[in-house]
Amino acid sequence: MTDKIEISIITPSYNRAHTLERVFNSLKSQTFQNFEWIVIDDGSTDETREIVKDFIEKASFPIQYYKQENKHKFYSIFIGIKLAKGEYISLMDSDDKFLPDALGKLYNQMKQLPKNKKFYGVTGLLQYEDGTIVGEKFPQSPLDSFIFEMRYKYKVRGDKWGMGFKNVYNELQINLEDYENKGFIPESVYQYQFDALGYKTRFVNEVYGFYVNDTADAVSLGNNFYSEKNSFGLTENYKVFINSYKNRFLSYPKTYFKNFTAYLLFGIKDGRNLSELLKGISGTGLKIGMVLLYPLVKIFKNYMVKNN
Repeated sequence: MTDKIEISIITPSYNRAHTLERVFNSLKSQTFQNFEWIVIDDGSTDETREIVKDFIEKASFPIQYYKQENKHKFYSIFIGIKLAKGEYISLMDSDDKFLPDALGKLYNQMKQLPKNKKFYGVTGLLQYEDGTIVGEKFPQSPLDSFIFEMRYKYKVRGDKWGMGFKNVYNELQINLEDYENKGFIPESVYQYQFDALGYKTRFVNEVYGFYVNDTADAVSLGNNFYSEKNSFGLTENYKVFINSYKNRFLSYPKTYFKNFTAYLLFGIKDGRNLSELLKGISGTGLKIGMVLLYPLVKIFKNYMVKNN
């Protein structure tokens, strides 16, 4: 292995000592070994520290262990990015499992991206353990596109996984203090910004890993995504959407209006008044529309709007 670390794998973890070994074993089995693993222990009260200490003693690759008070996944991701030594960033959840050639294939794909164009990185597929693809495949492979187009034009759904450039993450306008101890924050809060900054993603129909559904974790985030307790994170999600995709309004008016309405709805549920909501949005026309729509949304605030 050379002295230069190419890839930084970041894993936020909260009381997941029972699943971290799955990630560790996946990393041990990788044919490409020029990477580091950064484990962000988000205030765990289980045996996470001891488990990772054991990994450090066994591993052939460097492991950084960082313990913090519980500040939730979104915050932890960006602490990991600050600690990262690699040029490339890949996020692995604390229960993930990947194919042995996943990092090598992604690394090669990253190296093939044209230098004269703006790319965030590369995204590929996941599969269930029975071999079924999670969600839909991309309409062609490779396909260089924005995240917005992949979701709303091509209507590709389902968990995907990939790798990005650290320097692109460093361009994001993220003030971590705004998100500290705020609970669940959708990762789309920063992913939408890739599009806004003009960075495309290369989407490829290659399977890199497995979607694992742990029966031990009875309550999944998917079942509670639109819960009122997530109002802060959802408000931030819709705010970034509105500001990032103003130029998509005429092409996708229904989609934009749904996100616009959801911003008001969850903002009200989060306890924000009209003045606070207006401060989060840029554009006179949008603000006028918000003033007109706000009273109606407030009346029907118990109606949950889902972004689809």
